[in-house]
Amino acid sequence: MNERHLLILLIVLVVAANLVVGSYLWWSGRSNQSTATIGRTIARDLEPLVSLRMTRANSDQVLFPTITKTGNVRFWDSHAGTLSESRPDGGQYQTLAQLTGISFRAMVWAPNSQVLAALVDGGKTNRWRLFDIRTQLFAPLPERTLSVAFSPRSDEVAYLEHDGASGRVAIAFADGGGSKTLMTTRLTNAKLFWPAQDFLALIIADSDGYMHALYTLRLGGQLRRIGEARPQLEAVWSPDGSRVLISWLGENNTLNASIITVADDQEYLLPISTLASKCAWYTTSAFL
Repeated sequence: MNERHLLILLIVLVVAANLVVGSYLWWSGRSNQSTATIGRTIARDLEPLVSLRMTRANSDQVLFPTITKTGNVRFWDSHAGTLSESRPDGGQYQTLAQLTGISFRAMVWAPNSQVLAALVDGGKTNRWRLFDIRTQLFAPLPERTLSVAFSPRSDEVAYLEHDGASGRVAIAFADGGGSKTLMTTRLTNAKLFWPAQDFLALIIADSDGYMHALYTLRLGGQLRRIGEARPQLEAVWSPDGSRVLISWLGENNTLNASIITVADDQEYLLPISTLASKCAWYTTSAFL
């Protein structure tokens, strides 16, 4: 075998070794990493911004996450029984509250990430309770509360309660005191939002739970529908409450998405097919 053949053989061996090592590293990293593309859109054009390598958290352990104003992540650690906080890269893990022995079915965080509403698993019945991280105290909401939302200032909470015959949408202070009724209703299949300080929003489902309509509710009690009723409607409000991103199930079971401006009900169809719950607005409400 001459020198030329030896050189070719050496190159082949090096390439093969790189392929083997690269494949191993790729497969070993699949279990805890994924690639995501983040883009932004205002109306008709989607502009990809960056592709990110993201570390996956254990979905059985890290539940109900929220992003704080400092960029950290607060969440319920179901294995440790703690409300915890860490940096997005997993560093500086901190326990905020030790709540061992309590199981939660859902959580809604206030914008300041200091107060939350938790649906406590009571076995046969579940009940919404408020929890203040600063005081480490729980406060009960009415026993038959169905949906909860915090005000943009985090100082008040809105809730929908129903006793089987009648119900109401009410607001109270973030510690549960000082309740005030905004609207009486027979609705039981509705979800509350609080997009802006001067109005709430509701997604109301029909009796089959298929068609949904979006409404705004002023603090004076005035109710107004936004857009038309749609199948499987989801909504994500801009931080200033001026616009809302909606998604719904269209023809041939395709997902559609659009932005509606609240002031004039103008609607702009977006060039994306995704759930609204998988999108987020930029902090200035300029794009999502």
